[in-house]
Amino acid sequence: MTVVVQLNQATSLAAIATQVYGLTATDPKMPAAEKALAVANPHLTGALGALAPNTPVVVPTLPGVATAPVQSINPNGTALMGYLATLHQAAELASTAQQTGVATTPVTTPIARRAKALDTLGTDIAAFQKLHVSG
Repeated sequence: MTVVVQLNQATSLAAIATQVYGLTATDPKMPAAEKALAVANPHLTGALGALAPNTPVVVPTLPGVATAPVQSINPNGTALMGYLATLHQAAELASTAQQTGVATTPVTTPIARRAKALDTLGTDIAAFQKLHVSG
């Protein structure tokens, strides 16, 4: 099974292979691990130390090599959390646009009710994120 992890400080594919597969530099499987990581992660080129912390790295399955116990991430879950935050922001912006007359659609919901609904949406999104984001 392929997993995705967040990159810790690493300066080479060998360093990443050590983190995710637990291989040593002299392990005969190291070249295959490095090649598999490079194929699965075309963004891992050049100065890897310059990559942002927590850069996602796909860890492909290698025959005869176990994946080291690392904290995997769910990229779909991460994207969902971003979409939820964007949804809340978009709802607030749309509400403000209607209230200020920037939007062409008429305001049909009273301001107090609209504000309460936006607060409830924000609270619900925060609760969902807290429940579903492992920490």
